[in-house]
Amino acid sequence: MCRASYIRGLTNPATLTTGSTDRSIPDPEATAMRIRDLTLRAKVHGAFALILALDILAGLAAINGLRRVNVDAVTISDTWLPAVGVLGDLLSGVENYRIIEGHALLTQDEGERLASEELLWNIRDKIFLLRDSYEHLRPRTPQSDSLIEAFDDAWRAYQNSSREMVWHIFQGQAEMEKARHSYNAGGEGGFRDSHDRLREVLAYNVGMGRQATENSKRIYTTTVISIVIVIIATILLSWLLGVFIVNSVAKPITVLTEAMRRMAEDDLTVPTEVGLRRDEIGTMTTTLHELRGRLLERRKLIVDEKESLRKLQTAERELLESERLAALGRMVAGVSHEINTPLGSAYTVATTLVEAHREFSLLVSENRLRKSDLDAFLERVGRASDLISMTLQKASDLIRTFKQVAVDQTSSSRREFELGEIIRQVVLTTTPLFKHRPFKLDIDVPEAIEMDSFPGPLGQVLSNLLTNAVIHGLNGRDNGTVTIEARLQGGDAATIAVADDGVGILPEHRSHLFEPFFTTRFGQGGSGLGLNIVHGIVTHVLGGTIEVTSTPGEGARFAIHIPLKAPEQTKTPQAPHLAAPTADHTPPIVGNQGGKT
Repeated sequence: MCRASYIRGLTNPATLTTGSTDRSIPDPEATAMRIRDLTLRAKVHGAFALILALDILAGLAAINGLRRVNVDAVTISDTWLPAVGVLGDLLSGVENYRIIEGHALLTQDEGERLASEELLWNIRDKIFLLRDSYEHLRPRTPQSDSLIEAFDDAWRAYQNSSREMVWHIFQGQAEMEKARHSYNAGGEGGFRDSHDRLREVLAYNVGMGRQATENSKRIYTTTVISIVIVIIATILLSWLLGVFIVNSVAKPITVLTEAMRRMAEDDLTVPTEVGLRRDEIGTMTTTLHELRGRLLERRKLIVDEKESLRKLQTAERELLESERLAALGRMVAGVSHEINTPLGSAYTVATTLVEAHREFSLLVSENRLRKSDLDAFLERVGRASDLISMTLQKASDLIRTFKQVAVDQTSSSRREFELGEIIRQVVLTTTPLFKHRPFKLDIDVPEAIEMDSFPGPLGQVLSNLLTNAVIHGLNGRDNGTVTIEARLQGGDAATIAVADDGVGILPEHRSHLFEPFFTTRFGQGGSGLGLNIVHGIVTHVLGGTIEVTSTPGEGARFAIHIPLKAPEQTKTPQAPHLAAPTADHTPPIVGNQGGKT
């Protein structure tokens, strides 16, 4: 191919397009979409992983720099500094050797000459030992080898000249001239040469030590700069992560929080869209949107139910006003609890759902929202929606005619009283129960049980228990006995028991005994509130507990345990709410029993 054709091929758009398709170029928009579709956990984990990687990189750089600085420091402390010290001692030894030579030459005292000769031998030995020490410390480089070899050669030559001079000195005055000549000629040159070679070795070692020191400084500076760069990068990434969290999490959650707040205020027109997202925020948005739709449906159902209830209540009043329809009115009263139960359950669940909205909004506003909280909220909303739908559908064809919630407490004030007196008053009020029935009432109550409590609520409890024993326990029996007894328990409590020898409690009624509106005399005048009221007064007003013991066919025994001094009340005790006992106040049910109401 010629040059012109080659150039045309390079500039041909078709050729360029074809060439570009052979390479996989990442699409920035697709990459951004993939990142946007990641879960919040993945995004946050990825950002923190990047910051952690930078921190690890800075740590590794610092460790490597410190390691290299440590190596240089060890070299300086273990090699260069000892070597320089040994060389200094060598230099001092050579100089001292030269001085002793001159002293031996100049002295006229034979004893001093002999002492000088011994000193020269000692200095030679010391120089030999220092030279051997330096051999173990010196750097193994060609330059170091050549410098120390030059010193060794100069020192040997100097020693040869020195031995010749010493020999002439000890030959007497006839040889002194030759000794001086040897000292000034060969000796001076050998000393200078040895001294200069040794100074070169010393200068080389000092230079190498300085070089190692400069290298350590350079490594330290580089390490500090690297760490500073990584710290700056970490701070920048942390700032970017904060911006990301604000834009990706805080702002959408603020929108959703406002939507939930308005929904909790019964404003279901608020928009819940925060854009197309596939992470947890998107899931929460979708769920909230579905919840709003379900709440709109439930609102319509509730409105329809209220309208139906209003019409039915009007019809009920008209029926009750007519004497001719009195029997029909009593039947409606008998089934009222059947209607109230699903509507009450729906209301309770709806209230719980509103409270869940408020709790969730509080978590979001305080930035304490966790994934576990979000999952729990979604699960709770789902269950609540299903339960509301089920109960409202069940109650759609029923009406609530009336509900008796007030308990007549003729004497609700607190005072001191004698327990036996209150029991006798209650027995007097229940005399009509036994008047035309073949039943007997036994009373076993000791005197002088003084109490500081609420006689009115206590009397109502005993009256309800006695009525329950006659109406339910002895129902259908030709004879029977009801017993009421009281005993002191220690010095601060009393136990009051009402027992009968009637039919007892069936096992299938066991778990429903104290539930409101539970009765075995459906449609026969039983309201199903008696034992529920008893439980509420005993636990909430009198501050005690109630225990039931029963064997089917042998009767039942209700024992209440109350303190002689009732707990302090912030206000006059009111009638208890019609609700099932809570987990904290569930009374024990003992024996092979079922349910009596």
